Amino acid sequence: MTRKRNGKDAKSGRRAARAAGAAVLLAAVLLAGGCFFSPRDAEEASTGESAVEPAKTKEEVLTLLQVSYEKFYEAQYQVLLSVDFAFHPDRTDSSELADAGVTGYLAPWGNYEEIDTFNRLLSCFNSGSERIGYMILEYTGDPVTTDSSVSGYSTYESDYRVGIYYFDIAAAADDSLVFDGSLRLYIHDEGDAFRIYRWDDFRKGNLSTWGYYKGQVAGGQDYCP
Repeated sequence: MTRKRNGKDAKSGRRAARAAGAAVLLAAVLLAGGCFFSPRDAEEASTGESAVEPAKTKEEVLTLLQVSYEKFYEAQYQVLLSVDFAFHPDRTDSSELADAGVTGYLAPWGNYEEIDTFNRLLSCFNSGSERIGYMILEYTGDPVTTDSSVSGYSTYESDYRVGIYYFDIAAAADDSLVFDGSLRLYIHDEGDAFRIYRWDDFRKGNLSTWGYYKGQVAGGQDYCP
């Protein structure tokens, strides 16, 4: 899989169609009821749907967050977010989106906005008619976990990479969007589960962040490549 493009350059340089064999392979996969990609399998519930797992520890929050992204799994993502969840984008991202005429962030950006954006991405990259794919969240660098002086609260800080890897059916080619930045997650033990109640997003130099892309999605831009 080629990691081809950073988020802000997603619309430029679409690759020419590959050999017809790629399209034939995709058609065979779809007819077989499978998927072109093979992300890690989640546990299956008795209904045949992936099981939703509340996080029993702060470490499980981090693992299940990756699973949510990998599967574009809205139900799992939802259970990891507190009802009063808030996303705080990088200030430069907010300014650049505003300068571009994009109303990318509502004030406040809460649980509803986060899940709505997640589902928009799902419809874009797993439509089954234009492009199919999956998403991966990777924690990179030297992550740091800090327990608060208040029992049940902690923070997790790490650089990250978010990649959306997909197959463009029209072009018969695989492609990707890749975003880099830093995050700070605020995690709370709510009694029945550990949940994220705040996500701060930060730039790494001039790289496109996951938060910037979410702002584009929320602003109604043509975010599907």
